[in-house]
Amino acid sequence: MASPRMNLPRSILSSVQFLSRLPVHKFVTLDETPDFKASSYTYGLAGVFIAIPAAMVLAVSYWSGLTPLMIAILTIATSIIITGALHEDGLADMADGFWGGHSIERKLAIMRDSTIGTYGVLSLILTIALRTALLAALIDQVGLLSCGIVVATGGLSRFAMLWPWSTLSQARTEIKAKTKSNEKEATSLAAKYGAPDRAEFNKSIPLVLPALVLIAFALPPLATIISLAFGTLAVISITVLSRHHIKGHTGDTLGATQQFCEIGLYLGACIAI
Repeated sequence: MASPRMNLPRSILSSVQFLSRLPVHKFVTLDETPDFKASSYTYGLAGVFIAIPAAMVLAVSYWSGLTPLMIAILTIATSIIITGALHEDGLADMADGFWGGHSIERKLAIMRDSTIGTYGVLSLILTIALRTALLAALIDQVGLLSCGIVVATGGLSRFAMLWPWSTLSQARTEIKAKTKSNEKEATSLAAKYGAPDRAEFNKSIPLVLPALVLIAFALPPLATIISLAFGTLAVISITVLSRHHIKGHTGDTLGATQQFCEIGLYLGACIAI
């Protein structure tokens, strides 16, 4: 059950603390261990706050007269710094595991390994390059309105993580039950600290409205619809891949979901504009 202390403001701050390196702890005392069941429904709103520093860098760079590509590089770099490459790390681990292992057990073991392989390196190079190129194109097309797109994408892509999290089983827990493997190898963060269910996902929907309003303000109506459609397709694709490769989700696949949703949102907007 959710802690009674986890009201909405504390839940948002707890989510910001978990998903980023922002110094939330300097302003409010929060539990060191996350309570995903109590706070994960706020990811859509927490993502908006997490993306604000990157949007500020974008605005300052734009006013400084830098080229769209330079602005995009600085913006993406800021986003990575703010999150501590949390989602990029998940994407790389997922790529290594899904395409480097032949069994579910082996794939999960590779994803647990802290070293990075060829698939992981290539996935980071390609996705960061794609995110940068797409954002540069948006900056060139809509100028400072791209700040709103960056902030909206920050919220929408983190809200998207809740879908596979609440609909798929925990892959490591399933494998542990079947193979009786050791605790370190099989136990997931969700198994330790709780996980959202479908009710928590439904509870999160109103909190993603600010992100939806922002992207609708920054983009024409048709572009907004196409952007959201591509983002949704990206989330569905990762969910299907996760079910196919490991019969569930891990923290790594959730990070990959955020990355692919962000790319999908940018791609849809670029196609439509």
